[in-house]
This record gives sequence, structure tokens and C-alpha cells, in this order.
Amino acid sequence: MSLCLATLLAVLLTVPATMAAQERKGNFQKGDYGYLYCHMNDRGRAWTAYALSRDGMHYHDLLNGDSVFSDSEHARIEGATRDAYIFRKHDGSGYLMLCTDMNVGAFKRLRKQAEWDNYGIDLLRSDDLLHWESVTFDFRQGPGIFSNPEAESVYKDWKTVNRVWAPQAVWDDDYVWPDGRRGGYFVYYSMWNRAEEQYDRMYYSYADESFTQLTQPRLLFDWGYATIDADINWVKADRQWHMMIKKEGGTPGLFTTAAPALTGPWPEPSDDDYVNFEGKKKCEGVSAFQLAGRDDWVIGYIEYSSRPKNYRLCLADETMHNFREPRNIEGVDRPQHGSFLRITKEEYDRLETLNRVATDEGEANDNNTPLHLMKPAYRVGYGVSAKERVKATMDRVLRYIDAQTPAQLVDKKTGEAVTDMKQITADTQLKQGGFRLTSYEWGVTYSGVLAAYEATGDEAYRDYVFKRHKLLAEMAPYFAKLHQKGEQIDVNARKVVDPHALDDAGAVCCSMIKAMGTVFNGADQSLRTLIDARISHYSDYIINKEYRLADGTFARIRPQKNTVWLDDMFMGVPAVAYMGKYTGDPKYFDEAARQVLQFASRMWVPEKNLFRHGWVESMQEHPAFHWGRANGWAILTMCEVLDVLPEDHPQRAEIMSLMRSHLKGLAALQHHDGYWHQLLDRSDTYLEASATAIYAYCFAHAINKGWVDAKVYGPVAQLAWHAVEASVNDKGQVENVCVGTGMGFDPAFYAYRPVHVMAAHGYGPVIWAGAEMLRLLDRQHPKMNDSAVWFYDEAIPTDAPIFNYDGSTRF
Repeated sequence: MSLCLATLLAVLLTVPATMAAQERKGNFQKGDYGYLYCHMNDRGRAWTAYALSRDGMHYHDLLNGDSVFSDSEHARIEGATRDAYIFRKHDGSGYLMLCTDMNVGAFKRLRKQAEWDNYGIDLLRSDDLLHWESVTFDFRQGPGIFSNPEAESVYKDWKTVNRVWAPQAVWDDDYVWPDGRRGGYFVYYSMWNRAEEQYDRMYYSYADESFTQLTQPRLLFDWGYATIDADINWVKADRQWHMMIKKEGGTPGLFTTAAPALTGPWPEPSDDDYVNFEGKKKCEGVSAFQLAGRDDWVIGYIEYSSRPKNYRLCLADETMHNFREPRNIEGVDRPQHGSFLRITKEEYDRLETLNRVATDEGEANDNNTPLHLMKPAYRVGYGVSAKERVKATMDRVLRYIDAQTPAQLVDKKTGEAVTDMKQITADTQLKQGGFRLTSYEWGVTYSGVLAAYEATGDEAYRDYVFKRHKLLAEMAPYFAKLHQKGEQIDVNARKVVDPHALDDAGAVCCSMIKAMGTVFNGADQSLRTLIDARISHYSDYIINKEYRLADGTFARIRPQKNTVWLDDMFMGVPAVAYMGKYTGDPKYFDEAARQVLQFASRMWVPEKNLFRHGWVESMQEHPAFHWGRANGWAILTMCEVLDVLPEDHPQRAEIMSLMRSHLKGLAALQHHDGYWHQLLDRSDTYLEASATAIYAYCFAHAINKGWVDAKVYGPVAQLAWHAVEASVNDKGQVENVCVGTGMGFDPAFYAYRPVHVMAAHGYGPVIWAGAEMLRLLDRQHPKMNDSAVWFYDEAIPTDAPIFNYDGSTRF
């Protein structure tokens, strides 16, 4: 041997890290105290396990080799993870992981065609190496799961994808996103679509900084035979990217090739440049890393011809060639494909301490363990949100609703598109998707998407509203003519030309007024005239035709005559207030303020600082059921009205006081997971997402406008956003949303209302809440201190877990 093991270990323990000297290409490197081996453990069903080492060669299992997280929570396709690849975020602020979502032993139960088939990968994020959040990409779902679904696809039929194996990633400073952002995670993996290609080939995507989005796959290379388990690292000795990979054809072993750029070109490896000391034994699952303070490399891999399998470590020179000194890894039970992370003493001690507590291998006490810094097992997120992740959640919802709401007219008999408005007939209808373009729920969505455009400047949000408002405005005159002739027209078009209720008019009208000041700025005057005509038509219905009580309060004649619904505050009043801003006529401001206070005179329950849902004029007693979403409509209405009501309006102070009291009542009832209950004061009813999203927006908005104290309500808004985010699944659907709900005077009616991902009420509030959270994170100064979220008067220049503050930061 060129360097004996004893000498190697002595060098490892004495040479300090040289972080400053390392070229910053590839993944962020930190830590000179120890090493974390994050790997698949193969004891029947695979899972992801940890082992620790001080020298990089000798390890010991954590948690007795058991899983470090819940596979069922993160591996949403098959319930098991393989091939774990762990690395630091590019700025060193946290940790990321990629896994193959695959359960080999369950192929019959999962009805897979072959035992070694799988369909997707898992992307995980953590702040502490112990608590992980994730998204799952099931490639069978096709282009819609990717951030650029419109791009050319590598497959015609994604449903026949049968392998997505061994994902890894490296940060690429040179990547440029379509919107001009620089830098992304180059995610590479082998993939096989049995119906369209002959073998596994290497592909790549890019992930954004939030690590929740992937671009559509692109072919990395095809050498004419199957290749899997690639590992790419920047080698500063020759200033190239080096790849080690398993060739499924030809001479068995691990081979190396190099390229000047991550996307290649990658030349085919030479058969004389591989881990040849294994002879004809089969090897795979390679992972290369550098020991702290050294320029040469350690190469880990599985030798699986032997029984039992061997997980081997060998050395390579600074150019990742001349492999030597193979040995089996020590101290790990059934090690498998994995990866290595250099860690600091703080990270090492944290893992050791929590391992000792979890396995009862020592008595943790107040003297030897910082118990107060142990991270609680939050069921939803906690802490200060990253803006990139907030935006990623919003984007995922936008992509979903964009696909579910086509801005198109069709002939209902033939299904053919109708593009010429002059060709509209009684058989023309809005193309049906998952949601209706003319409903009040979609009026909320338009407002939420407009807010997202204003907060982000992302043209995708602008285009979403522009296309749909333009369609509604341009089609309206033609449908109106048919309707006036007595012809039966599409019901969704009828709502635009002949509203029958506030639900048909108010929310869409208000969104169009907002759009006239944003997305239709500079639009063709003929289009602006058409939009203005719809605004006038809607507002005429609200002001002059909607049913009212004798004192003018908006009302309905169901389920009883002269019933006031709290929902109708939002269905009508914001549009009236915005008409004041749009026209400059103060009568609209007066009417909006009057409506708010007349609703409150009947619906407000001061002892609870909440609104009741319904009020019937003929009843002497008025039951109070505090339905979550209806209270959401009320607080949202007050925010909308206060946004435009003049500062000197005589009722502004009274409405402001009512809004603050309502926020106080709502804050007192927030569940510890960030949500609010379906019936706000009934903890035996379920946690509901649409009301939670509305409250998240309103709390954040009131803080940003300076109406309430960020120190008091900032943590409420932040915790609520975590709940909202937890309700958005990988497809962009919003879960835990109560379906449309009438009015009842018994608790069972509300408690057993169904929830459904196609309940349209959740989508607008989620995007609206995300937009306001972005503003909150820009304008306010939230920071974790002593394990809790606090809001400060100024930016806090430390990430210390505990610090003092007396107008300046001391730590």
C-alpha cells in the first residue's frame, strides 16, 4: 500500500479543514470534525439510515440503523426510500436530500410490471438533519408536474415510465432560469421508459432554490448501453467535472469520465480507467467525497457479487484516478447505496445527543444535554418561511389552476373551439375544466392572483387574469344578445350577462376593477371599454337589483324570508367600496361602510369577538354558529374596505376597531398546528384550510398596512401560513377545504360538511395569502429566538439560537 491505514488516520485527525482555499464550485462543503454516512439500509424493505464517523472510515450506526424519518410520509408513491443522496444547500443554510421512491419487496402488492420498476423520486429539505419536509415527483403524471410543462418532452407517453433511479444533485452557478434568475440544482438520474427506449439512460433536470420544483427532463448522454448510479463532483486539480458511473454493459465495474460542463459533452469512459481491483465482481452505488484538509478522494461503492454484499471504501488521487487501498466500511449494519457529508462538531454532537436520547444508550440530563434546543416534532412547519418556498407553493397552485381553467369557448355539441366571437350561438359554452371562470370563488382567485402579480412581478400571474377577464369581457355582448332573445345560453355565461345573486356579481366585479389598474394598464382601449362595461353591469346589479332588508342590508329569502348571510358581506361590499375608488363617487364609500356596520349590528357577537353565520329577521333569538369560512369572508371584507376607504371617512375608525376586535377573537382560537376549526369555537370540528388561508392573508395584510402590531400578530400569520402550505399537495391541489355550505342552526350541519380538493374556495385564498406573506417577509423582521418566532423592529444580524435585544442586538 502507498499509505498505510494507520498513517492515513493520523493525518485525518491532525490536518485542519481548508475551506477558504477550496474553489466554490459544486456543492457547499463545511465541517472538519466528522462525517455523516446517509444510506439505504437493506433489511427487507429499504429505508434511509445514518451512521457517524470521526475519521471518514470507521462509522457507527445511529438509531440502531433504523430509519431517520417516516418513509410513508416522504415516499408517497411506494412507501420506501433508496439511494439517499444528502448535501448542503448552496448557501450552507440547511440540508437537502434526494431519494429513489421505491419498494422492491412490495412489487406484487403495488401491481408493478417488474420487481425493480419504480416511478419517481423524492426531494427533501431540512434545517437540522432530523426533521424533513418533502415533495414527490411521480413521473408517470407527465409534463404537468414540472415547472415548464410547455417545454418539449422527452417522451410521448409518460404513463409507461418504469424506472427513475438514484437521483443526485450539484449546485450550478451558471444556470440561468427563463426569468433571469441565476443558479439552480442540477439534478441527474437514470430513467427508462420501456415502451420508448431500450435501456436506462442518464437524464437531468434543474431544481430551484426552494427544492420543490423540477424542470422537464433532458437527456444527459446515451452511450448505447444502460448506465446508472452516476456521481458527479468538481475536481479542482484539473478544473473539470468528474463522473463515476456503473456501466450495465461490457466490463463490470465503476468507470470514470470528465467534462468541462455539467451538461457535457460526457465522453464514453475508457475500459482501462475503472475500479479494476474488484476483478469481475459487480459494483454500483458509487459516492465520492474528500476528507477534510486533503485533496485526494475517498470512493464508496457496493460490491454485490459476494454474499453478503460488501460496502467498500477505497482511495483515489486528487484527479479521481488511480484507485487503491480498498477496505470494507466498518461499524455499519447492512450498508448500501448512500452518500457522505462532512459535518461540524455542533452537527456531530447534535446527532449523537439525540441518538443517545432516542436509543436510551445514555442518560441525558440538564448538565450534559442542551434539552431546550431539541427541536419539537411539529406536525406542520415552524419557523420563519423562506420566500423562495412561499413562491414555489404559490407557483404550484397556479400551474394547477391554469390547467384546470381553460380560457376558451367551445361548441358543446362538437367540442370544437370557438375563436370568433361572432360565431357564438346558444350551443357555445365556456370550455369546462375543474373550476368555473364566472363563480364568486373564482372572483376571489382572480384577486389573489392579481395580488401575487403585484407582489412578485411574475408575468405568469398577470397572464392568468388577463386571458380570463379578456375572454369574459369579449364574449359578453354576444351572449347578452342571445339571452335577450330568450335563447337558453351557457349557465356560466349567463352569470356574466344576467347576474341573479351577489355570488354572480360581487367578487368577479371587484377583481375586474383591480385588474383595470394593473394588468389592463396600457391595454387596447376597446378592451378596456369592454371590461368597464362588465364592471358597470355587475355594479348595477349589486346596487340596484340585489334583494335587501327594509334598511338596505343585503339579504336573501332562503332558507327563511329576510335571512342575512355573513357570506354576503364579501359577495357584495368590497365591490361597492372599490366602485368608490374606480369612479371617485363618495356615495359608494358611504354605502360600503353602511353595509359593514349594518351586518355587524345583527351578526357580531361581542363576548366572543366573532360573527355568527346567519340571522333571520323573524326570529326573536338568534343562534350563533361561528363558521370559519364565513368569518373569513367578514374579516376579508373589512380589509378590502379599509384598503380604499378614505382616511377621513366618518365610519373608518369604527370599522377599524371592529376589524381589530375580530383579529383578536380569531387569534385566540388558532389551533397549535396553525389552522382554525370548521366551527371556530368548537375544537371537536375538523381543521379547515380555506378559512385558515383567508386568516393568514388578513393577519399578514393588517400587519403590513400598520393596522395591528407585528409583534402580537406576526407569529399568528406565520404559523397560519405553515398550515396553508401543508394543505397544498404536490399537484398544487388544496386539501382540507370545506365544500360549498349553506346555513344551519345546529352543529352537525357544519361539523359533517365534506372536504374536497375540487372545492374551489381554497385556491384564491392560498395564492392571496402567499402574496401577502411575501410582503410580510420583505417588510417585517421575523427571526427565530429561543426556539420561537418573534417579530422585531429591525433586521436581526444573527442566526444564534438565543440572543438579547434592547433596541439593538446583543449576542
